[in-house]
Amino acid sequence: MAADQGIDIAVEDYSLERRAKRLIVFDVDSTLIQGEVIEMLAARAGAQDTVAAITEQAMRGELDFTASLQQRVAALAGLPAEVLDEVADELQLTPGARTTLRTLRRLGFHIGVVSGGSGRSSSRLPTS
Repeated sequence: MAADQGIDIAVEDYSLERRAKRLIVFDVDSTLIQGEVIEMLAARAGAQDTVAAITEQAMRGELDFTASLQQRVAALAGLPAEVLDEVADELQLTPGARTTLRTLRRLGFHIGVVSGGSGRSSSRLPTS
């Protein structure tokens, strides 16, 4: 089943080694924040339909991630750099994300984020 889905599954014994792991990594877009940053930027650039069509092609497996990202970013050509900051300032955490992050920190976990997009937006996430 894991191979069919393209994922890895690990099963571990309940032990001190397993319990000592204290790092949790979250995706940013549509996990920690509401929405996709590239779609928010596309809306500002008037390229929503173009970016949505490219994303759909990628979801159907017609484009790989790199080609999809290159095409979506190309659709944003001419967008002023300040718009990145404006969008980053408007990011809203997904309901429950703040509580989840706070709780995990209180339990001693380190939190990391990964994103297939701009680090500029993920570095501006609310941290408390």
